[in-house]
Amino acid sequence: MVFGYTAAVFAGFLLTAVRNWTGRETWRGGRLAFLAVVWLLGRILPFLSGWVPDGTVTAIDLLFLPLLAVSLAGPLLADGKARNLVVVPLLFLWGGGNLLFHLERLGIVAGGSGRGLACALDLIVLMIVIIGGRVIPFFTERAISGALPHRRPWLDRMAQGVLFLLLVVRFFFPEAIVVGVGGALAALLLTVQLSGWHDRRVWSIPLLRVLYLGYGWIVVGLFLSLPVSLGWVERLAALHAITAGGIGGMTLGMMARVSLGHTGRPLQPAPRVSVAFILINGAALARVVPLLLPAANETLRLGGVTVGSILWCLAFLLFALEYTPILLRPRADGKPG
Repeated sequence: MVFGYTAAVFAGFLLTAVRNWTGRETWRGGRLAFLAVVWLLGRILPFLSGWVPDGTVTAIDLLFLPLLAVSLAGPLLADGKARNLVVVPLLFLWGGGNLLFHLERLGIVAGGSGRGLACALDLIVLMIVIIGGRVIPFFTERAISGALPHRRPWLDRMAQGVLFLLLVVRFFFPEAIVVGVGGALAALLLTVQLSGWHDRRVWSIPLLRVLYLGYGWIVVGLFLSLPVSLGWVERLAALHAITAGGIGGMTLGMMARVSLGHTGRPLQPAPRVSVAFILINGAALARVVPLLLPAANETLRLGGVTVGSILWCLAFLLFALEYTPILLRPRADGKPG
């Protein structure tokens, strides 16, 4: 999920967004196809390890994120805006987490897998906060007449700074209590941020509701870092909140919204996509809640994981059924793309 699915979603978003941010072309045609093939090989080759050398599998999988960063660096450097350029080093660091993961798999670095995954996950959260801080208030303004999301650039920078420091501290001192304190502080800052964007009418608009809930799951996961550090809550509770709820909800919502917008269709999801949004949040609840119940036994926890997995898969199945034909057809408005 961390280096495969989520990396692909960010690639799709950034390749489109950077073009809009800079007015310059990002990779398309043959170069884009090459990038897609590199990603696909990175997913397939591990299952062929009996026939493909480990070094080849590792090299190909490690190539995707740096290649994506390089593809975006050109238009971003030409544009010259530092606030946009920050995604390039973050992608390289994400690739560094993947490197650590593979180094342990190859028997070179002990403990690299856990640190690499934690580093990558913290980077994903940071990037969601950076991107979400731009698109959620923007989408709110566009969807709701008269909505005035309160933007606080200083608060955005403070939250992002805390999250970056949290990443660094967790990498070197994963068990330190300051990790929990930093997570709770970040959660508090993001709660204030969300409250400034909020308009009660978002709950009647599925494409907004799913993004607010997805961002909210990130807040929940960060807040749970504190009781996790104190030994009061299992680490998996925070992990599931961030991954199943936060990453799942934010990526599903963004793909649904952006796919409609960039194919010239009305920003109104089909009923089964709205059901998918409910399922993705149900999946997160099924995974997180049993871990927070003091009397929960292993059967209940395993049941939560199973139910959550089924709901998560059903959500993406509904998304695929609805959006595959949309993405394979020409734009509805007749424009190129």
